Amino acid sequence: MVARLIHRYGVADVAFPGARFAQLDGVDVGDTVMFGLHAVDRVTAMSSPDGGASARAIRDAAHLEMSSCVGQIDRHRDNAPAQLVDLGDLRVESPDAARSVAGAAAQIAGRGGRPVLLGGGVDEAAALIGGISGPDGGLSGPVVLISPKLDLGSRFAAASLPRPWLAIGTHDLLSRSTYVAWTERGGIVLTAYALATAGQGAIDAALAPIARPGAPAVVILDMTCVDTGYAAGAIGANIGGVDPVGFVMAAERVGAALRVAGLAVINLAPERDPRGHTERIAAQALLRLVCPSATAAN
Repeated sequence: MVARLIHRYGVADVAFPGARFAQLDGVDVGDTVMFGLHAVDRVTAMSSPDGGASARAIRDAAHLEMSSCVGQIDRHRDNAPAQLVDLGDLRVESPDAARSVAGAAAQIAGRGGRPVLLGGGVDEAAALIGGISGPDGGLSGPVVLISPKLDLGSRFAAASLPRPWLAIGTHDLLSRSTYVAWTERGGIVLTAYALATAGQGAIDAALAPIARPGAPAVVILDMTCVDTGYAAGAIGANIGGVDPVGFVMAAERVGAALRVAGLAVINLAPERDPRGHTERIAAQALLRLVCPSATAAN
């Protein structure tokens, strides 16, 4: 049913750069598989305020930011020819978006691809992780949250995800109780302040305990991690968040250290940012995660 929804009601008119539009049965082992969300209000049958705008904005920005990456998408580091696939947008009724994302992620992962969700929020990010993990929560690698909050991590039972987890760019005024609760459940926290002052070294040190060779990682890029002054299109207000360089650098170091088996870009409202800076930042970070070998040369 999820596959039929993706393909029968796909609404994307511009594919991700370097990608071909395809159906789920065209996904092969190692493929990087993009899909967006096009939510429809159940009562009015009209598009939600987002209406697929996030996915469309990320695709458009990627065409501007990722031209050097075309044909070089990292294919799980096996040196095989790259293959990037775009399934279009998943058209769903708003309350069912998370469930549909979980189903799509499970089907993509089941075919050996790595799902990449363009748009959505915390619920959809949690659903992506759940879909990749499977019904038994059998994710064998770490989860990395590049996010100012830990509410996403708190959605999961302590036994459902491998330890340790990693959160990069969390707000420095995070309550002590939240910090303690996270670390007691195996979390590693790198705050926005630590990222700004220590830079790449701090990221690499935080990654060291979870950088197990071959372990598939799931990465969540939460645009609210970026300071509001740089990213007007990030949902919410994060004064004192990371700057674009820190955000992109964090993504780059994660992509270099881990085998990314799933990815989501969340909390992006492009209509709030007429200059389009937020989606450009998102596209740059996404580039570092899906084709690190291309960016290393630039």
